[in-house]
Amino acid sequence: MDGLDGLGVAYTSGLKSSDSLKLWHSRLGHLNYSSMLKMGQHGHGIPRFPATKNPFCESCTVAKMARKISRTPTTRTTQKLELVHSDIGYIPTPSLRGAKYYVTFTDDYTRFRWVYPMAHKSDFEATFYI
Repeated sequence: MDGLDGLGVAYTSGLKSSDSLKLWHSRLGHLNYSSMLKMGQHGHGIPRFPATKNPFCESCTVAKMARKISRTPTTRTTQKLELVHSDIGYIPTPSLRGAKYYVTFTDDYTRFRWVYPMAHKSDFEATFYI
């Protein structure tokens, strides 16, 4: 009999010929093999598999690969103010003049940064045209 127990845990009555360690590894979200073997020993609805060499899983190998991140920008500006980055931030404690937000403008070429306080996010447009 297959189904769910009272706790919502799936169980199966027996092994089918198509069941394998690699198939259960995929069904359980690529759980490591030693944990799967322990679960099988404790009767958590997973069949008992003989302790064999772990099968190769290409998905797990690809997921563990580290990707090298390039810190150099793909395009670089050649003159001042050719490209300006902006960002709006929140200040948890308002300033004495009531500013709860700030906007930054950063020149891509010189990395020079301007910071302007704002009382409301809606003040960005007025700050932008200073």
